[in-house]
Amino acid sequence: MSAIKYLNGIKGNVLFEIYGPKEDEEYWSDCEKAISELPSNVIVNYCGVLSHDDIHKTFNQYDAFLFPTLSENYGHVIAESLVTGCMPIISDQTPWNDMNEVSAGWALPLNNEVAFKNAIQEVVDMDEETIKIRRNNIDRYLTNKLKLKELKIKYLKVFK
Repeated sequence: MSAIKYLNGIKGNVLFEIYGPKEDEEYWSDCEKAISELPSNVIVNYCGVLSHDDIHKTFNQYDAFLFPTLSENYGHVIAESLVTGCMPIISDQTPWNDMNEVSAGWALPLNNEVAFKNAIQEVVDMDEETIKIRRNNIDRYLTNKLKLKELKIKYLKVFK
């Protein structure tokens, strides 16, 4: 089933916006049914397909990115969310599993619905100071994971 199931039972106001193509009409029909069963504190909007130029601007509008994917060999969309400071709530089927260790996001087992719901609830309950701390954690995480200082030096050497 879809990520929508994780929104049932969340306390507080939730805006969940879905981006991307509707590739499987039967699956989308199941999603619409699940959306119709959500409580009134959860608003779900389908926003269509984004142009590449709008990805970072769009991620900047949100606190979290819910992406319980079955598998990713890299997860470019996860990297894009991290670059903008949007906290990923993802499955542990990606190479980004170490973000848990530094509170930069959540990489969770797909079969653990409670863990996904707890992560979503944690984001809903966050105050601005906690969000700021999490975004700083994301910056440090990316700098270390991508070895940005070393990469910058390598690029400068190439251009000299």
